[in-house]
Amino acid sequence: MWVRVALGDGHPARQEDPQMTSRFRPRHGAVVVWLALLVGAVALVAPATAAFPGKNGRIAFLREHEGGGQTIETVKSLGRGRRTLAKDASDPGFSADGRLIVFARFGGGHPGLWVMRSDGSHKHHIPSKRDDFHPRFSPDGRKIVFERAPSANHEVWLTDVNGHHRHRISSTGSWSNASFSPGGKRLVFEGPDFQIWVAKANGANAHAITHASDPGPGPYPANEPDWAPDGKTIVFHFNDVATSGEDYLQSVRPDGSHRHVIVADPRGFWGPVFSPDGKLIAFRRGSGKSTRIWVIHRDGSHPRPLTFGTSSDWDG
Repeated sequence: MWVRVALGDGHPARQEDPQMTSRFRPRHGAVVVWLALLVGAVALVAPATAAFPGKNGRIAFLREHEGGGQTIETVKSLGRGRRTLAKDASDPGFSADGRLIVFARFGGGHPGLWVMRSDGSHKHHIPSKRDDFHPRFSPDGRKIVFERAPSANHEVWLTDVNGHHRHRISSTGSWSNASFSPGGKRLVFEGPDFQIWVAKANGANAHAITHASDPGPGPYPANEPDWAPDGKTIVFHFNDVATSGEDYLQSVRPDGSHRHVIVADPRGFWGPVFSPDGKLIAFRRGSGKSTRIWVIHRDGSHPRPLTFGTSSDWDG
């Protein structure tokens, strides 16, 4: 059940059914059992990216429309002031200073990577290929890491902000959903074994930090990683496809230690992204065009819905 409440700016917000909210439970420990009800979801589009340290600003997200098409929009952290920035676009990612958004386009003229101001103005195409997507700024704004899908094995590439000096940094196997650490010296990404990996910013010393042998729910796909603004924690989504098909929101330190479940829910959520102050996590919940952006405290408590949407990023 959802209740639509008209706000002063004319955009409706949604308040959750108290019974729905009560299904969220923060989790502490490696193994989670709560009335046999955990998270169940399937990722829809490209996930979120790392939030750089700072004050909480607007949330950028991807909205899918009835009849087809999708737009990049932004909304305040309380769910108000929604703005449409770009049509036929996806994968929005803020620069560290919040002034720019890098994104991808798949159709129309000049598919590939684009940059615009955070108000949607001054859009320009970056030299790139049709199958380039999921772009993310480096903290200094000089480089962009992005994903290329020439085949079933996805690749991670690096370019300067003008689209020049492009080169592949991924090694063998499929790398995807890469983003810079807040300090800019490391990357986190989904590795070829469907686990969370970290590497140096140039792709060297790549290694997994989650493993199939991890205790508790662990031998299954872990994906959509996001750095905490202080660089000390990585939050991610993972799915128990082999048994129950249930999903979890988990966190782990960059060295692979202290892996634990943050929260679980039967309706499913994924694509977590930290707020710039590190106190909140935004994520996607639901499926298809009914997907909503939610915000939750980093300990898994106090969930609340913001708006309809899928892929998200948070401005500092």
